[in-house]
Amino acid sequence: SLSRSGSGLRLWSGAHVLKKAQGACEDAYFAGEDALGVADGVGCMVQFASYGVNAAAYATELMLHACQALRVGGGSAEEELPPVEERAVAAMVAAEENADAYGASTITVLVLQGRQIGVANLG
Repeated sequence: SLSRSGSGLRLWSGAHVLKKAQGACEDAYFAGEDALGVADGVGCMVQFASYGVNAAAYATELMLHACQALRVGGGSAEEELPPVEERAVAAMVAAEENADAYGASTITVLVLQGRQIGVANLG
């Protein structure tokens, strides 16, 4: 949820990964005070595991790299790309470019900056 904090907004978020009855959960997320992301790995990609495809690993790497890109000094840190929409897109791009795993996933990144919210979504 979002709440007003002084002149800006504050992001309160929570998440929990539910285990599946069979197989691995292909979903991943990150959550912080000013950003969050969700990657929903495509479970049916398990049929291509013998070719090195792992949707769970791919979704996890997407979230790791998106989160890292939003840190100070990262590719989309506030000092380097001030427009909040560009920060969200840059984090999503960095995630995809830096992932080593092969898989398929949707990805959404939300960035809060002052009273502005930027969201990037693919999938």
